[in-house]
Formats: sequence, C-alpha cells, structure tokens
Amino acid sequence: MKTLILGILLIVLTAPAQACPSSPLREVARTLQGYVSRSDVAFLGKLESEQIENGYIQTATFRVRESYTPVLKNGQQVVIKNYQNSSCSAIFGPVGTDYYVFPRTDEAGDFYISMSATFTPKSMADEAGVRPIRIRTRPDIRRYP
Repeated sequence: MKTLILGILLIVLTAPAQACPSSPLREVARTLQGYVSRSDVAFLGKLESEQIENGYIQTATFRVRESYTPVLKNGQQVVIKNYQNSSCSAIFGPVGTDYYVFPRTDEAGDFYISMSATFTPKSMADEAGVRPIRIRTRPDIRRYP
C-alpha cells in the first residue's frame, strides 16, 4: 500500500507542467468570430494605459474604436483587469496599440480576462485576414456605464 501511494505521489509530482499549446494571441487572431460569439463583450480598442499590480494583475484602459456587441459604445473608455495566471496568459502593450478584446464580466459588472488571453493585436488579426462581425449580446450582461 505504501508503495502504491509513493508511486502515485511520484507520478503526480514529476508530471510535466501543462504549457499553452500555441500562442494564445495567434489563436485569437485566427478565430476572432468564435471569441465574439462566446464573450460577454467584444470590441476593437486603443490601449490608453496599463500597469501591473502585485506582479501578475494588469489593469488596462482602452478607448473603444468599434464595439461588436451592444454593451459598449464607440468612444467609450473601458477598464479591464488582466490576470496573468496561466501559461496561456499574455499582457497588453505597448500603449497606443489597437486590440480586439473579448473580456468576461464579473458579478459587479467589471471586465476581466483570466486563465487565457482573450485578446489579440489588430495587426495580428490583419495578418490572418480576419475581421469580426457584430452580434447580439446575452440579455443578462449589465451595460457598462
């Protein structure tokens, strides 16, 4: 019995860490419309500012250039918490870059990205020849003021 437990522990503790199978930003660029369909909100925005807190939480502020869901309006400012908590995470930057962004909404109505990057620079989507289209949003999503 002890041998079995030690064997299981040995397997668990020496298993290789899971890595992101491909570049999350390139994956988003190739499949933009799928992200639009699965996201609470979807927009093209210009990164106006960003800062890292506690070493892994990035607060990014965007100006919406084009909204693909009716939750946001063009010209609106949006703040997103981007949690760097997996190998599929990525950071926004540099300031001034245009991004397609697909955040989730928490219970308070704030926007966040967690576990995997759900955004891509517009330039990467342009290289892939992909552009999203507008969709209706879920009725339970709170409109951002």
